[in-house]
Amino acid sequence: MAQRTRLIKVDGSSIFFTPDFYIEKQKTNLPDSLVFHRRHPFFWKVSMHNYDRTTGYLELEVMDFYPSDSHGFGDQIMKASVNNVCFRRLNWGYLEPFLSAYRKEDLHDLIVDSEEIHVPDQNEWNLEFSIKVYVKDLRIRLGYDSFEQYVDRLNEVVEIRVENHHLLPEFDLIKSFFARQLKRKTVLVDVEMTIKGTQVTKVKARSKQIDRINDAMVSSFKLAQIRDLRKKELVHAIDKSLFTSDEAFDSLNEDGGNLLNLRVEDIIATMAEHGMVRNRKQLEYLAGKKQLPEQEIRMTTQPLFGFVFLVRGEQMLHFCWELIDSHATYIWSFDQNAVPVIDAWKRLELIIQDVRLHGRDTYKRSALGGIKDDFLFQVIIHKYAGSKTKDPFPMWRQRLEEVLV
Repeated sequence: MAQRTRLIKVDGSSIFFTPDFYIEKQKTNLPDSLVFHRRHPFFWKVSMHNYDRTTGYLELEVMDFYPSDSHGFGDQIMKASVNNVCFRRLNWGYLEPFLSAYRKEDLHDLIVDSEEIHVPDQNEWNLEFSIKVYVKDLRIRLGYDSFEQYVDRLNEVVEIRVENHHLLPEFDLIKSFFARQLKRKTVLVDVEMTIKGTQVTKVKARSKQIDRINDAMVSSFKLAQIRDLRKKELVHAIDKSLFTSDEAFDSLNEDGGNLLNLRVEDIIATMAEHGMVRNRKQLEYLAGKKQLPEQEIRMTTQPLFGFVFLVRGEQMLHFCWELIDSHATYIWSFDQNAVPVIDAWKRLELIIQDVRLHGRDTYKRSALGGIKDDFLFQVIIHKYAGSKTKDPFPMWRQRLEEVLV
């Protein structure tokens, strides 16, 4: 190494010569009982002596325990390997503030004793600065965004948090959506920081753009996802026609799946809230009053968008298929002692696939009122649907209860 002085970074038990090359403390003459503070890494400026290229042995003498500038550390390179380091005698007054534990009797051959303890400047410094941060570089966590920023006065990277109580960890997967909503790739963050010595004692950060991320913006993403479910074909196999919410969003979103962890109940509620369903009362009644809690509601997609509920009657189980813009409820009843539920779902999947291929009228003519595939098929017509004077829901509910034997 032609260079005679350089910076080293001490990070826990590792001693770095470059950002990528380090040796462990065990390969130095520092005793095991000497433990450095782990709060944050620090830099020493050292001079190099008696390097042995064959063995990789190197002697270091600490010239400055508190170098004022450590920017050059990132540009340092290794021209030869270092396997073992021997520190020349260290001034105890300077060394002790860096230690969290030690046995001084183990250090007699290593230190030059000193009664005076030397510590860095303990004055408080207030920093104020603004920084642009790419939205893609933000880390979204529970109640805050965070990013890392290098602070010259500390010679280290500091995590900066911008609080926003609307944020949830799962939003980290939809940062590109927020960037589109904000109509910008970066956010401007205003930072106020207080530093005492080498410690950050206070950080306050604010961003007008991050403040705009709220429930309404998240709801708009949820609504956009649900609208995509209605528009896009999700069938991946010839016998795939029923989807859980996770399966539907996994097919819809190549990168993240069900990004907001929406259940089918959430999808129904959102569609009802935004006037996207004709049969709101029927859907809410089936989802809230009738659906077996241990079973997941399934969805059907294009061109027959709707929901399949599993309901327990007095003697039988019933699949209830309610389309969002149809005037009929389709019901398949079966004896779970004859057909296990898991097999019934598979049979229904094939039936709905057949309905999608050949049409509802064709299927109704072939199956209505009889036993087919161990299912009894029935249809409840929504009488008075669209009427301005009569509510069709009470009559539909009465007919449903009669069917659910």
